[in-house]
Order: sequence, then C-alpha cells, then structure tokens
Amino acid sequence: MLMAVLVVLLVLLLTKAGFSQSNDRDDNKNVPIAVFCGTNAVISVPNFIKNRNSTYNDLRMQILSQRVLYARAQALSAGDSVFAAAQCRNYLSVDQCVACFDAGVSELVNCTSGNGASVSFDNCFLRYEDFADFYNNPYVSEDANITPNVLCGDQSASQPTVFNQVVDGFLSDLKDATPKTSNFFVASKRQIAGGNATVYVTAQCIANINQATCQTCMDRAYDKLNDCLPNREGRFF
Repeated sequence: MLMAVLVVLLVLLLTKAGFSQSNDRDDNKNVPIAVFCGTNAVISVPNFIKNRNSTYNDLRMQILSQRVLYARAQALSAGDSVFAAAQCRNYLSVDQCVACFDAGVSELVNCTSGNGASVSFDNCFLRYEDFADFYNNPYVSEDANITPNVLCGDQSASQPTVFNQVVDGFLSDLKDATPKTSNFFVASKRQIAGGNATVYVTAQCIANINQATCQTCMDRAYDKLNDCLPNREGRFF
C-alpha cells in the first residue's frame, strides 16, 4: 500500500538572491504531487460516499470555524466507517488552507471503488481510511512495506561543491531543530557563500505524532534528500 500519511515535508529550493518566499509563489497553485485510491471493500458505495462526504464537511468546518491547519474527523454509519485527516503547512493562512483542502477533495472525488485514499500537495495533504490507526502512528501495520516519496529536481547547482556543503549542513541543522519546536515546523533560508543565491528549506511533521517519531522521519528525510544533491530542488514525503 502506498504511504498515504504525509509524515514529513522537507523541501529545499535554490533561487536567485532577492526572491521572496511569499504565499503567492507558484507552488501555491495546489498541483497534486501524489494521488492514491485504495481498494478496501465497502458494504454500500452510496453509504461509503455519504460517510466520506460527512468527514469532508467536518474537516472543512473545523479548519474554518476553529481557524486551525490540522483536523481529523470520522463517520461510522452502517459499517462503512471513514476516518479522515487533513493538514496544511504552517505558512498558509486559513483561507489558503481551505483552498488546498478543496483541491484535495476535488482530486479524490472519483476514488469510489474502495475505502481509503490520499492526495499530497506541497501545501497540504488529505487522507481517509477505514481504520483509525494512522491518526497517531505513521508506521501503522496497514502501511507496511512502503517507501518514502522522494522527488529530486532536474537542474543542478552552478557551484555543486559549495552548494552540497551548504545544503548538507542546512539539512543537518533542520533535522535536529524541527522535532524540538512546539509545532514540528521550521522554515528558514541560508545564503550560498560567494554566490548570488539562497537556499530555502521548509520542514514539517504531522501534528499528532510525538517528538521521537518526528526525529526518526527527519533523519530519513536528511539521508534521502542528500541523494538529490547537487540538484537545486528536493522533496521528501
């Protein structure tokens, strides 16, 4: 089964100096990175869809009314139980989070052949299943034998030796810092010495795990993203 909980987002971007990482940047267009439709059998497709839509409505209402960027919900009617969770990056406003969530719902609307689905964007993820364990355990048995989703860019840095040194140190610092923050989120930038460029990094663990689990995931992210070097962009999910 494809890993559907987005446990850690770790993104590095190299851009020209003076570029501003605003909330209007291109990667805010909510283009899906990974979509997965499950095949767990349902008793009644109409009832399953009713329960799924109920969780969608609940999640959206929580985000809007409670002004939060992480929410989970469940609907257990008539045996077709649906457990759902959604999380947005901490740099988003609530309105931007709702827009990303709505994009996720639109992507998963055709996942009706079985219970369980997920969609990941740079800015948010949405997942639902017929089991609740994934809420608190990113290594749940149902997700066994999965591998991380690592995406490397296709453009190399113009100064690969310096770039590799800067990024390796930056990622090392970030993997240690992120689990120690109160919300498991860090966003930072670092200048490339002697070059007209800046590295931007964002890291975030899912809201409901503990510090040790976040650290484990950050360690894996660090190892995997080093394999992307000297590419100018990398993502780990």
